[in-house]
Amino acid sequence: MAKKILKISEYILFGIMIVLIIIFGYYIVQRLIHKDEPAKMFGYYLYEVSSWSMYDEESEDSLSKGDLIFVKKRVENDYEVGMVVTYETDTNKPTTHKIIEINGEMITTQGINKEGNTSADTPFHVDNIIGEVKGVWRNYSKFMEFILSPLGVVIILGGGFLVIEGLSLLHKKVYKEEEKEN
Repeated sequence: MAKKILKISEYILFGIMIVLIIIFGYYIVQRLIHKDEPAKMFGYYLYEVSSWSMYDEESEDSLSKGDLIFVKKRVENDYEVGMVVTYETDTNKPTTHKIIEINGEMITTQGINKEGNTSADTPFHVDNIIGEVKGVWRNYSKFMEFILSPLGVVIILGGGFLVIEGLSLLHKKVYKEEEKEN
């Protein structure tokens, strides 16, 4: 019985590792090929927040510079006041702000940082919206900085080695116990 549980655990762990490697590999390749465009995975656009305009520690919509946001295109252009959206205007640089006014097909947004520029953005057409922010990976840039550092590489490789060795030792122990029982 222990042998079956161990084997299932190994398959599950191995499967999770393969899926993570594929996802991160796909993301990295997309970023290398399309440097100026966002990566797109599972119907979401991934953008790294590049300014502090959406930072307000008192707001649940707060975004810090270096966060990774997951933006989903809405099927219908049924955006509402209060939604946080990412859009492109003439600058071709994506901006993420909160909708403060909708006037027909025209949208007005504004950052929520009280310390920065508190004026509303120039209204733009709803078709300029890339999508609504659906998720945030906080401190993404710090995570990537650590992963790419020498210490991060050593910890990832060492951790992987320890997991493999631990499973190997556990495997040997289970087989020895089963041999003693038989």
